[in-house]
Amino acid sequence: MKIFRVLSLLVFPVLPSALFASLASDLRIEEAARNCYSLRVVLSDQGPMTISALNGVVALTGTVRDLQSKVLAGETIAHLRGVARVDNGLIVLGQPLEFSDGWINHAIRRRLLVQANVRANSTGIAVDDGVVTLTGTSASQSQKEQTGFYAASIDRVRSVKNNLVVDDSGTSRPSPADNVDDASINTLVKHALSAHRLGLGNDTSIRTRDGMVMISGMVDSAQEKEDITALAREIRGVRTVVNNMRVRA
Repeated sequence: MKIFRVLSLLVFPVLPSALFASLASDLRIEEAARNCYSLRVVLSDQGPMTISALNGVVALTGTVRDLQSKVLAGETIAHLRGVARVDNGLIVLGQPLEFSDGWINHAIRRRLLVQANVRANSTGIAVDDGVVTLTGTSASQSQKEQTGFYAASIDRVRSVKNNLVVDDSGTSRPSPADNVDDASINTLVKHALSAHRLGLGNDTSIRTRDGMVMISGMVDSAQEKEDITALAREIRGVRTVVNNMRVRA
């Protein structure tokens, strides 16, 4: 699709400027989608995906391992500038049996890729009958403990053997998520709140700009508002959270 567009520009150099602008916008959308953290890193273990844009409508095809991945990909792209609609044609194939060791491994890996202040790419994960063994390095004792906490929080994990070695020399590779785009942050915050059943009423709005997450809507209590703020702050790439949610009377 992209090659065809480039050739079209060469063959028809006198196309209207509006058409040139539309083609350029579509190419920017495709490039931005491929570079989204959610697709590039969080969903890197999925099947091949094809992204094509035409007049702001993005067609997403390929395969993923679970429905959550399909939704995550589509919603992330929908938040990109210039996208009018996403036709999500991803097919779910090879989904691991829920709560199996493979399912647990996949869930832990995704959790570490999403959470801030842990090293997903230097953490090895092995699961045997619900018992999780973590290997690799962490930057501090607190990071090691936080990684173990995230692993233990996944459903059906029986226990966690935290064999991470603390390496505070600064030589360990950083996580691949130091630079997370706003579209990915916005979608990951939404999914995190949904997973914890927090603050996702019909009136809830989540917007992200330059790593600043702005949340508005209604909550049932001041504690729920605080929990939402704390949860959003834990998402990788979030710089600050402005929570303007109001407590119902």
